[in-house]
Amino acid sequence: KYKTPNMVGYNRRFYSTFEKGVEHIRKKGKLYGILIEGHERFWKIKKTRNKILLNNWIYANSTHTIDLLRYFGGEFEKIFSLKKSVYNKSGDQFSMILESKNKTIATYVSNWYSPGGWTVRLFGDRITVLFDPLEKGYVIDHNFTKKIIKPSKKDIEFKPGFYKQLMYFKKLIVDKKLHWPAQ
Repeated sequence: KYKTPNMVGYNRRFYSTFEKGVEHIRKKGKLYGILIEGHERFWKIKKTRNKILLNNWIYANSTHTIDLLRYFGGEFEKIFSLKKSVYNKSGDQFSMILESKNKTIATYVSNWYSPGGWTVRLFGDRITVLFDPLEKGYVIDHNFTKKIIKPSKKDIEFKPGFYKQLMYFKKLIVDKKLHWPAQ
């Protein structure tokens, strides 16, 4: 109504470790594959949230890990998905296989009632980048040497991604145009 600029708060797109992890992959060539696990630990939140929110949890919270597929892989042309409802009528077990326009293959898995957290694995040419938990990154090279990806000073000082996200939101307001990786 008022044409007010706004931005969806997917702050994980602004993690400095994600940006550095992608740079490591690109130095070696192309991103071949993505694996994202978005397990929700649903049994821990079930008693503290209202029923409407819980029935729409895939939209309320799981979209954060689903958005990372687009952040890392770009737009997807082919999507095959499965959903199962163990306890929640809207679903609580999800699996997707996707292929992006640039032919990157991605897998997304989310089992809301199984222990585990959110993790991301990026696969390149003789290199794997692992984020587990999402705030901590590691590069594994073809010799299986593991190197820690250090976060930026702003990601250490503030919650990861928040400072840079706010700077991009400010740019949106000032420039009246969206800049990558903002949504």
